Amino acid sequence: MGKLFEGNVSVIANTKGEIALKRDQDGAWNSTNVKQLFEKCVELSKKEGKPLNTWSFFQPSPGDSKLNALKESGWLLNPTTTVANGKDVVLGRDHYGKPKISILPPKVGVQGSRLKSTKLA
Repeated sequence: MGKLFEGNVSVIANTKGEIALKRDQDGAWNSTNVKQLFEKCVELSKKEGKPLNTWSFFQPSPGDSKLNALKESGWLLNPTTTVANGKDVVLGRDHYGKPKISILPPKVGVQGSRLKSTKLA
């Protein structure tokens, strides 16, 4: 997994007409209220008729065979279904440090790492 974003963000409409996230010191959103941020972005997307920016939000790759099924089921644009189905919404950062929202499957049965060496003396 990538690194988590530390700081505040704002929701903007970029020059391509997409809903995107932007780093903003005075922004109202951060990692503590990321689920509400995702819900607000989806609400704005539906209200304004603008798509979500693919660099700011997790989207399956276009070559993914499950993409149409996900769109039809409403998984991509329905935060209540996504969160209620046990998915984790995380505010992370991309390679360049820009904020992005990732929707991840829940961690099930994750244990701490084991030492691969044995202490002899």
